[in-house]
Amino acid sequence: GNAGWQRDVAVSQFKLFHLAQKRGDEAAQAKALGECFAVLDGMQQHGMHFDPQMAQVYDWLKGMSGSGA
Repeated sequence: GNAGWQRDVAVSQFKLFHLAQKRGDEAAQAKALGECFAVLDGMQQHGMHFDPQMAQVYDWLKGMSGSGA
């Protein structure tokens, strides 16, 4: 339930995505983005606050997943 901790997990997953991207590991990229989105989506559903950067990442991931606006 701690928004700060959950944000840290989302940031870590996003960093893992970038690392996998540099390595060209598409499976790891998809996994990291999926984990990042799951954390952020859970936060959104529970009405937790996003800082502007996390809101931007969430919107980008939501658009990629086809979830709409």
